[in-house]
Amino acid sequence: MLTVKEINEVSFGKAGFSGYRPEDVDNFIDQVAASFQELIDERDAAVKQAADLAVLNTEIAGKNADAQRKLAILAQKIEAYRQEEESIKEAIINAQRMSKDLMKEAQGEADSVIQEARSQAEAKLLEANEEERRITLIMHKRKLLGRPGNTRSRLKQRRMNWKK
Repeated sequence: MLTVKEINEVSFGKAGFSGYRPEDVDNFIDQVAASFQELIDERDAAVKQAADLAVLNTEIAGKNADAQRKLAILAQKIEAYRQEEESIKEAIINAQRMSKDLMKEAQGEADSVIQEARSQAEAKLLEANEEERRITLIMHKRKLLGRPGNTRSRLKQRRMNWKK
């Protein structure tokens, strides 16, 4: 490959009358040398640009690898969060079921307690009515027999005790 220096130093021999004019040859050689220098400069710029791009490419590749690692870590974390979310959802559903079951059980027990209390209240009321009837009968007999007694106040006292 020719260099710019070689192009500038080239000389042609004179060939008599049919030769080229030296100014035209010199002008042409100057143009070729300038074009050649321009091409060399472009090549050097392209080589430098390729080197710069190679460095940049290496940097980008490093950043890309780092980003890929971070992305993989994030993907793992997201998967772990999804699994935790599923566990939490299951726990909430189980808690809701347990709550419903406990509410049903508590309502059943409350109904049983209320029913038992009503039954006991009815039994005590029957006892109280029977006692009142018995006392009334005794009082009636005492009046008939003429035995004075404070049966009315005792009857009131017994009614008060039963209500408690």
